[in-house]
Amino acid sequence: MDIRAEISRAEDYRERVGALVSGEYSDETKVLLLIAYTDLVIEHHGSIMLLLKESHYGSAFALVRIQYEAFMRANWVIGCTTDNQVKKIAAKEFEFPPMSDIVSACDKAFGTDQFFQGIKKQAWEAMNSYTHSGIRQLTRRFNAAKVEPNYTDGEIKEVIDATTTTVLLLSKLFCVVVGRQEEAEHAEQMVREFTPEIAAGTDKG
Repeated sequence: MDIRAEISRAEDYRERVGALVSGEYSDETKVLLLIAYTDLVIEHHGSIMLLLKESHYGSAFALVRIQYEAFMRANWVIGCTTDNQVKKIAAKEFEFPPMSDIVSACDKAFGTDQFFQGIKKQAWEAMNSYTHSGIRQLTRRFNAAKVEPNYTDGEIKEVIDATTTTVLLLSKLFCVVVGRQEEAEHAEQMVREFTPEIAAGTDKG
């Protein structure tokens, strides 16, 4: 597996997303929050790819949960919040619900069966372990008798795919919310190109 080629492919998709979401938008609070979350998710993706290219795998893996959390909060803000909650978030007077509640609410709001819940069930424990220096992260600091990063190409590919898919899905939501239908269709096509099985999951409902 050519990891460099996989990273380059992911970066190409991120650049295409950047072109889709660029422009001027309203200053409605919910839209501004979505803009900020989207920009943050895209930036985290760029940082993860840069760290992977430099073989700083531990730090790259640690950022996956951070990116995912921003992605899920963006979905929750758009699909589940009241106007009063949005005001409190903007005023820094709001405590977000647990991730288990967020993913469940998003599946209900977007009619995606258990798509978001499935991602959390499959990956949340691992993401937390990598972010919080858990045993998954610690055991990958050794390669036989050497103290050096020990991450398989398959694990690295999973990070590339997961974080890129997050960027693509959020770009689709962004374009839909701001009324850019043509761009939303382009984003949907990119999701189908990059991860067709994910596109099928989000089409449910």
